[in-house]
Amino acid sequence: MSEVVAIYALFDPREPLAIRYVGKTQQSLAQRLGAHIREARTGAQSYRYKWIRFVLADGVRPEIRLLESVVAESWQERERDWIARLRAAKHPLTNGSSGGGGLESAAWKAVWADPQRRARQSAALAAHNADPAVREKKSNDGKRRYADPDERQRTARQQQALAAVPAIRQQRSVSTRASWQDPVKRARRMAAIRKYHSTDAARVSKSASAKRAWNTRKNKARSELCTSFP
Repeated sequence: MSEVVAIYALFDPREPLAIRYVGKTQQSLAQRLGAHIREARTGAQSYRYKWIRFVLADGVRPEIRLLESVVAESWQERERDWIARLRAAKHPLTNGSSGGGGLESAAWKAVWADPQRRARQSAALAAHNADPAVREKKSNDGKRRYADPDERQRTARQQQALAAVPAIRQQRSVSTRASWQDPVKRARRMAAIRKYHSTDAARVSKSASAKRAWNTRKNKARSELCTSFP
């Protein structure tokens, strides 16, 4: 008798009609959801895990629902069909592939373990990002998102959630130290810092910060002076 596989969906309970991820499991749905959350909290990297951390940062737990139960031989076809249908219906899926194993299969991971393949992909991305039109689009998109107060708050909560994961903090620390050891990256970063600090906005910001710090120290000194008298 063929084994049964569950095709499931993850969603934010605050937006129950917006499916964010489609997957398959032979565990119970509760067990699979728990595994997703544990993996996200240990710092696993993918759009799916970033979304889960974002939801958790709001004090909300993602939920899971059964889409379809299928025989093991057909789960790949059925998962691909669900992903295709939901994407066509404009659901904001975080799936990194069209389903059926895709990017998460052992074979695909083995391909990415090939240094030559990684080097080619890195070169292609570098060439893509070197296009002025691409850089301008990314810059405009970032400015547009940052101008939205709700988006800024969501981004801040997401970054706080990421910073709370020890594995991610360690990874960022190692990466930052390594980047500062690279003479080219160090020179580029220092040039950007000097350029920023030469702007009027930076001078105003530093002035306001210095005034706040001075007032804090002055008030603290006054408080200590008052408490020193009997």
